[in-house]
Formats: sequence, C-alpha cells, structure tokens
Amino acid sequence: MEYVVFCESNLEFLESWYTFIKKKGNEIPLLHLQKQLQDIDWNADCNAGHFTLDLENVVSASTAHQMIHVDLGNKYFHSKFDGDMNQIDLGIKKKDSSRKKIKKAHFILGKYGIRNFLSMEDLEGCSEEEASDTSYSSYNSPSDNHSRGQKQTERSLTPREETKDIDPNELPQLLKNK
Repeated sequence: MEYVVFCESNLEFLESWYTFIKKKGNEIPLLHLQKQLQDIDWNADCNAGHFTLDLENVVSASTAHQMIHVDLGNKYFHSKFDGDMNQIDLGIKKKDSSRKKIKKAHFILGKYGIRNFLSMEDLEGCSEEEASDTSYSSYNSPSDNHSRGQKQTERSLTPREETKDIDPNELPQLLKNK
C-alpha cells in the first residue's frame, strides 16, 4: 500500500507535522485538496504556516508506520491513516485575496484539522489502546491534548464525540459570517 504525505508547517512553533494518507481509494479527494492548496500564494502572509501535499513521491506502509514513532519533541505527532478520506472544500473563491484563502485553509486544516476528514488512524505501538483487538482508532482524535515533549506511549486520545465536528458543507457559510 502507498501513502501520500500531507504536511502542516507552523511558523509559531517552527515545526512541521506529517500526515500519511492511504492513496488507493482516496485519489479524488486528494486531487481536490491539492488543487485548492496550489491555488494559494502562501508567501502572502509570512506569519502564517502553510500546508503542502505531495501526491507524486509516495512512501510505503512500513515507512509511514515508522514515521509515526519519530519523536522530535514537536507539539503534534506524525500520523498515518489507512481509511477513507472525505472530500475537503476550503470554500476558496477566485475573488478571495491570498490572505483570505490562507485564513480559510487554516480554519479548516490548522491545528491538525485534516484529521477530521480521515479515518482509521494507525495507533499500533503508540498507546495503550494498541493492546485492544484493533490497532486502529475507532475515531479521529485531535492532537490538541499532546503537550510538547510528551512521550508517544503517553498519548492521550480524546474520543471524537467529545470534540466539535466540523461539517465541511457548512464551512463556507460560517466563514462568510465572520
């Protein structure tokens, strides 16, 4: 199985986090996301981080799994998702300024928001949950509970039910109201 790499770079923390996404079966939502990300001039706001998606240089399942165990003391851990990806609409319009496009991307994807659109996170060997019958999380867990320097074996997972789910269809309207 092959995995593409989505990267969130955060200038505040001077860190980048990789999300490995299963390619097979997710080609359409991946292409849609890449097209939107490529339409953004990330240099328009030098204080904002940026998002990149590499669809050409894939990695193996074994490499992706090994990467989720790398601990460089970052705010978030790298992650690997083996399930389906929901289509992401950033709500970007041609008339939007570059700064507005960046703001929309950060509203949806920032702080590991990509996880809200992915399923079957591979947690094997990362936490005590691995001892259960399945090595996948049954929910998408945001990483906001990960503190800097926290060991991967101590990951605290927050069930999806406790987080506010974002309906991708409502986001463009929400952004207009701000």
